[in-house]
Amino acid sequence: MRSEVATSRDCIAQLNVVMSEFEAMGNQEEVHDSWLAAKDARRGEQGRLDGLNDVIDDALEEIEKLETNVEILEGAADVLAEIAEYPRLGDKIKYVFECSRGEDESLSRMMVDLYIAYRVSLGKKRRLIAELEAAGEVDGYAKCLEHMKVVVARDDVTLEDMEIVWACCQVGKILKASFVADMEVQK
Repeated sequence: MRSEVATSRDCIAQLNVVMSEFEAMGNQEEVHDSWLAAKDARRGEQGRLDGLNDVIDDALEEIEKLETNVEILEGAADVLAEIAEYPRLGDKIKYVFECSRGEDESLSRMMVDLYIAYRVSLGKKRRLIAELEAAGEVDGYAKCLEHMKVVVARDDVTLEDMEIVWACCQVGKILKASFVADMEVQK
């Protein structure tokens, strides 16, 4: 690429010399066509040189970005190497997993208690809906019945969400237990 830039600059310099010689000649009509051709050639070479300069600028910017990334990665590698050399790292990781597993177990128990209480409440609401439907068309009961049906439908969705959260807690608890077991096997 550098040789192309040097060639373009040489061509432009030669064309400038030829154009100045044409301008110095006495009979402008004879050299007019040659002068225009040289001028067009100079424009073409200048455009090519500008294009090459743009490519070089882009490449330099990319190199600068890559150098910055390399510096960042070298710093991260140093930190990771330092951490890997820490003798009690495995024990600390195991402790964190055990604490987290304990928190998941606690959350799981709490979710089960909440789920059961919510399920009982939902059963009572369904029984109330059945009583309102049995009462028939008494003043004000129809509107209450519709509201209760909306509440129960929303509670069903909430109950499903609670089941999903509880399942996620169970999966997290099992994963963390297996991580701790793997770490104990590696020792």
